[in-house]
Amino acid sequence: MAAALGICLAGAALRLAAVPRLLGDLDSVNFARGLHGFDVFAQAPHFPGYPVLIALSQLTRALGVDNDVWALALPGIVLWPLAGMLLFAGVRRAAGQWPAFGALIVSSVAPGVAIAGGWPCSEGLGLSILCAAVGVMTLAPAWGPAAGTLAMGLMLGVRLSWWPVVAAVGVALLWRHRDQSVRLLGAGAFGVLVWLLPMLVMFDPQQLLALGQGFGHGHVFGWGGTALGDGAATLLQRGGDALWALWVVGLGGSHGGGSAVAELCVSMIAAGGFALVAASRDRDRWVAGALLVCVPYAIWLVGFQNVSKARHVLPLLPVVGALIGAGLGGSRAGRMAMPLLAVALCAISTPRALTQANHAVPAVALARWVTDTRAPEGLMIFAGQEARVFERYAPMYRVVRPDSAEVLVKETRRFAAMGVEVLVTSSAPGYERVADRVTPARSFSFPDSVRPHASELSVGRFEVAAVPQPGAVL
Repeated sequence: MAAALGICLAGAALRLAAVPRLLGDLDSVNFARGLHGFDVFAQAPHFPGYPVLIALSQLTRALGVDNDVWALALPGIVLWPLAGMLLFAGVRRAAGQWPAFGALIVSSVAPGVAIAGGWPCSEGLGLSILCAAVGVMTLAPAWGPAAGTLAMGLMLGVRLSWWPVVAAVGVALLWRHRDQSVRLLGAGAFGVLVWLLPMLVMFDPQQLLALGQGFGHGHVFGWGGTALGDGAATLLQRGGDALWALWVVGLGGSHGGGSAVAELCVSMIAAGGFALVAASRDRDRWVAGALLVCVPYAIWLVGFQNVSKARHVLPLLPVVGALIGAGLGGSRAGRMAMPLLAVALCAISTPRALTQANHAVPAVALARWVTDTRAPEGLMIFAGQEARVFERYAPMYRVVRPDSAEVLVKETRRFAAMGVEVLVTSSAPGYERVADRVTPARSFSFPDSVRPHASELSVGRFEVAAVPQPGAVL
């Protein structure tokens, strides 16, 4: 238990070290807006607005944390030591000591959880609640399942997109505790109603329903980065991207960057653990159950999530860690590798966490560059999601996120013809339609092993008098 507590505290410390100085993407700015006036209709496009995260972050602000970045990140960080200990105790009771250590090590100090846990978003708090719920479910057979399902219901107010995990765990619990089915269903419903009822009081239910329907359609068929969206990659490619996110970003497997020795150690230990589990003939029943629980979310991840955002693999990491621990725990040599795994993961996570904390992501770097080199007068900027960062830190600049490529083509030409300096970023919708008329001005990058999504961004000046290239569509 002392070793488990030390691992939990190390995980909390890594999350603290990874907290950035500024809000750096659309999601975090949306969350910060909710802290100063929760309005689900103004936090587009995310429904239902993450009410549990906003409520706990507002409580953090009420306790004296004025910085929005820290107010959003601290709830998940503060909860983690308790959640990690519950996870360890519960998995140890259900599957044994070494699977419990594996789950705890990966969930505490793996790079993916350190980076997501320190970023001002919902995944850190969601993982803490999920691990606490799973732990308490298995730790106390009498009242634990009901308490766990209640926590799962609360978690949906933090990460609604993790509903396949909640559904799979719920079905498994109902099957195993059929005599408690009414209690379990009631506890889960109560966990949802805790955050849903206040929203039904604060906002018109019909408008909420319409917003949810619009959000669902847009997420699946439009901007959500799903397999059914425009220009989506094949399912095979998306599956490969999900595995890359799980292995390289989540676990810190070999990436060719710094900490090469630690990355190699993690790759070898993890691969060895999986191989030993696969080769075991007397495989424990919990292994099959854990894998079955992961299947619905894995399908959801590949088909209906944005696989370019590596933080979406977080719900799978505790199970991955438990499997590694199960494989290594079968021999004395394997058990000796567990401390090495923890040390190697910390060696990978620490520089990545410090990179996130101390280096500006491209959206923030762009805003700084614009404010340092240009005055707001006579300037028009067409951008992608980084427009929300300008709204937060440089509201005096006119920054527009075009609705479509046609809008970008029309408006860039119109403003440039008026004598206004027009800047266009590479993430603006339809950028490829005007790229031949854009003179590059500056580019920004961020290590993709830390944040693979939106790690490259460039900006250039639109020249209305430039001669179009042959075959260009304008």
